[in-house]
Amino acid sequence: MLRLNERYCEIVGYTREELVHESFQDFTHPEDLVAELLNYSRLMRGELSSCSMEKRYIRKDGSLIWIDVSLSLQRDAVGQPEYAIAMLQDISGRKRLEGELRQAKDSAEAANRAKDEFLANVSHEIRTPMNAIIGMTELTLDTRLSDDQRQCLETVKSAADNLLCIINDLLDFSKIAAGKLELDPADFSLRTTLGETLRALAVRAHAKELELACHVQPGVPDALIGDAGRLRQVMLNLVGNAIKFTNDGEVVVRGGSRRRPRSRRGGCLALHGPRHRHRHPARQAESIFQAFEQEDTSTTRKIRRHRPGPDDRRPPGGPDGRGDHGRERAGPGEQLRLHGAVRASATRRESSDAGSRVLLRDLTVLIVDDNATNRHILSEWVHGWQMVPTAVGDAAAAMDALWHGIALNRPYALVLLDAYMPGTSGLALAAMIRERAELSATASSSSPREISTAFGSGPAS
Repeated sequence: MLRLNERYCEIVGYTREELVHESFQDFTHPEDLVAELLNYSRLMRGELSSCSMEKRYIRKDGSLIWIDVSLSLQRDAVGQPEYAIAMLQDISGRKRLEGELRQAKDSAEAANRAKDEFLANVSHEIRTPMNAIIGMTELTLDTRLSDDQRQCLETVKSAADNLLCIINDLLDFSKIAAGKLELDPADFSLRTTLGETLRALAVRAHAKELELACHVQPGVPDALIGDAGRLRQVMLNLVGNAIKFTNDGEVVVRGGSRRRPRSRRGGCLALHGPRHRHRHPARQAESIFQAFEQEDTSTTRKIRRHRPGPDDRRPPGGPDGRGDHGRERAGPGEQLRLHGAVRASATRRESSDAGSRVLLRDLTVLIVDDNATNRHILSEWVHGWQMVPTAVGDAAAAMDALWHGIALNRPYALVLLDAYMPGTSGLALAAMIRERAELSATASSSSPREISTAFGSGPAS
């Protein structure tokens, strides 16, 4: 050591006279010595101009002290390395606090793991007798019972089903918290799954006089491999919340593909939706995508979303198999985006509708719906059948289009009506069409048998 100050003496506990015969290697903890010698050697060879590290010193009284040391190379007149200046700072207090925080964190994580394991075990133990209760109740309901007995047993089964749903949710939440949520990839129909899910929410949407629509692009395959149950669960939460926080207008679920480069595990598709008219306040907009966050904390609000962690298992699909989410403004409302990794099924082929297309090719169709989104969806759907659609928004425009078709000798073979429209409803419009012989004949130019057969194998839409 060439020169040193009093503060350095205080840190190591030696006097100046004792230190002039020592080197920094004499005070360095043996476990830190190799790294320090390596840095110092590179510095004195001129490979580095400066370096820094955290290390331990052994003081004269044998106690340990943590320091942060920064070394700076000094060169002579001809540019050769001559000596180094070291700046030291005592960081023992910080290191002690870090250790305490690390210990507290480990203890909290251990307690949390124990809680999650307990919750998972309890959920499993409760589900076993609950399934027995439900199963035996169903068997009893198949026997001859009085009306009072049947009503009581149906009440028991309904309550047991609700309780089992709560238990399953608790089990899911404990798995999510533990990062062990497992997905069950299997063949499923995308459009059937979405249709059944939205059908369960239709009553709630109609009660608020909202339009609930689903639009899956024609190019998106229907036969997929993924966890249909989890998809249904996520869509129920997202669409349910969209309905809850939308006061007027529409809620639309759009299914589109976001194809990624092919990999050995197959392609990846993305589902987007729902779009709804409600806008969350700016301070709440981002929090709804945090795990178990709510827009407000009242007990009537649904849990928004949980994004599984990097260790969660996902069905094979994209390059990384990860799900994703997002939020963006969309006109007067906003859109929530959900990207899920799925694969097109290699074992389950898309339904063949070649025979149906022959029956419906070039068939003229009039679509009557006051909602522009529904008109667009139906037009795209009908066009996929190689039919020729015309879409209008009310009964008056529909009558004009029908008479115009008669005048051009190209009457509409089929009319698709929205039953509930402002002004003249779809049912009233159907009655008006049947009252006129010319229009009534037009509407039945393709027999009901042919139409039913054509739509029976239906486009997956």
